[in-house]
Amino acid sequence: MISDMMDQVGLDDTQHGKRVAFMATQCARYVSFEHFDQVDIFTAALLHDIGVSCSQEHELLVTILDWEKAQTHCLDGAVRMKSLPFYAPYADAIYYHHTHWQT
Repeated sequence: MISDMMDQVGLDDTQHGKRVAFMATQCARYVSFEHFDQVDIFTAALLHDIGVSCSQEHELLVTILDWEKAQTHCLDGAVRMKSLPFYAPYADAIYYHHTHWQT
């Protein structure tokens, strides 16, 4: 499974994608999204860090989170999603997953 391969980056944070997917799906039970159902939420959350390509980048995301190049993996992940027709609908969710919430 793709998420199992992604878990090999940043070995100290096992099953990160699966844990995020579970939490996002639980939240989606209480919030309605116009273009996404719970399966879409689960899939996007499961793959949200697909742009992380090395353990060093993962370490910076885990320890600093909002570092100067944090958005790079979001862009890389969105580009990867757009190149795969089945996953293309999730590209925007991947791209914006580190965007600060605006009220």
